[in-house]
Amino acid sequence: MVKYLNKTISHDPQKTFIVKKTAELYGVSTSLIYKILSGDRENDEIFMTYMELQEGIDALIQENEMLQEVKKLLPFQ
Repeated sequence: MVKYLNKTISHDPQKTFIVKKTAELYGVSTSLIYKILSGDRENDEIFMTYMELQEGIDALIQENEMLQEVKKLLPFQ
């Protein structure tokens, strides 16, 4: 009898968004972007664009979280 491991498949909407935007910028398919990210294909320009978009979005999220904390501390509401 074969026992299967219960795998949890998580979906990251942020990664999906960045992949779609990168594919739109270069006019390629999202599957090509995923292949580049997994290392099956090589394209340094697309990979660097993906990483820049990811860093930009991460910075925006962090900035937004800091802004929310500051708003909690201010008595002007």
